[in-house]
Amino acid sequence: MKILVTIESLHFNYPGVINPNIPPRLFGQLLNKGKLEIEITVYNKIKEKTEKYIVKDNLLKETARLNNLGIGYEKNNNIDLAIETYLENIKLGYPARHSYNRLIILYTKNKEFNKALEISVLAIKKFPKETKYKEKRDKLKLKIKTDIK
Repeated sequence: MKILVTIESLHFNYPGVINPNIPPRLFGQLLNKGKLEIEITVYNKIKEKTEKYIVKDNLLKETARLNNLGIGYEKNNNIDLAIETYLENIKLGYPARHSYNRLIILYTKNKEFNKALEISVLAIKKFPKETKYKEKRDKLKLKIKTDIK
């Protein structure tokens, strides 16, 4: 089963669906006709991918907002609120490093080495190829071990 859609409706409702990977000849045909007949299954895939993109984009925007909020709290020396905000950001699950980095630093400055260690372990799980979190984890383990003695 096929449906008829306009290029404008595809572009407006599903941003990014018309991309540079479309062969120029086909893209020219689409622009000239202004309408496109596509299989309903293809249309549904476009819709599904776009909805996923929108969710991911909103998550990125919220991550950036929380990062900026945390930075502001730090600048105003409100470290407890900064920590709370960065923790909230990590819970979102978006793969961004800023909150992990800042939490490790803030906890270390506050001599809360066990909490810094917990965050480094979370960062290792989120970014397994990043060696800096493994190195930080090892340093924190050593620091905790020597502080106990």
